[in-house]
Amino acid sequence: MGLAESTGSNTWRVRRDFDQVLKAMQRTTDRQQTLAAHGVVMSDNRLAIEVLDVTKMTSVEGRVLVHGQDDQSGRN
Repeated sequence: MGLAESTGSNTWRVRRDFDQVLKAMQRTTDRQQTLAAHGVVMSDNRLAIEVLDVTKMTSVEGRVLVHGQDDQSGRN
């Protein structure tokens, strides 16, 4: 993954932002698993993908492919 590199015998240099990289990887994996379990594959790749803020909308037109909860904010 490139998060650490060996600098000698039993010695490693670890990236300072390794925790952020691992969290981003986990979020990506979680989203892919959610889509696989509950989402629908879009049939037309020209259609826009948009994350909606429920607090700022009054209606939705189109296909809702998946709904879930944001790991960062905890919002639905």
